[in-house]
Amino acid sequence: LERARDFNQSRFNSFNNLHPIYVQLYEELKNMDFESYEEKAFNELKESISWWVDPEKNKEANLELFSVYFEYGYPLLKNVYAASYGINHWSPFYPRTSQVSFHSGEVLSDVFYAAPGITMSFLNPLNILDGSSRPKELEDGMFGSPHFETLFNLYLYEGYVALHEVFARLDKEGELDALKMVKNFMFIIGEHDTGGGWPLYLVRRE
Repeated sequence: LERARDFNQSRFNSFNNLHPIYVQLYEELKNMDFESYEEKAFNELKESISWWVDPEKNKEANLELFSVYFEYGYPLLKNVYAASYGINHWSPFYPRTSQVSFHSGEVLSDVFYAAPGITMSFLNPLNILDGSSRPKELEDGMFGSPHFETLFNLYLYEGYVALHEVFARLDKEGELDALKMVKNFMFIIGEHDTGGGWPLYLVRRE
């Protein structure tokens, strides 16, 4: 995650003639209060975990999990929400540290579906690029622009790094202990219909 972030940081710094809105959004990202976000995400995920392990809310709470996958939709809305999916079968399964693609040869099944997850409010400043609020000169071709793509990736990976820290804290404080996890259990996040995602945190257990 940090390598992906740093790559996009270097790429963004190499651009000339950036649209002023991209410069503004970059400055907002650099000044974002990720400590406050991490605290909110920590409490939100504690509530989500409580739902996952509650047999009255999740009938499959006692099944062993290979992964919890978070999936979000259109990312330029306010308070983008990533719902959770509990994966209890994944073959072949092995720990991943780079981008994950769910290939057709892999077998996955979930035990909870579109369950409580996490709010990705670190993307909120990008809402200014959505629909009618988007500057007119960016209306055509914005989504194919390397300037937009790189700025978006910077927001995404900065947020992912923050979420990694949140999961590390949850693990350290024992908040993950109620989950029934296989060895090398992973938290993964990805956008809807992209066929994969990024590992946020690998749980090390003997």
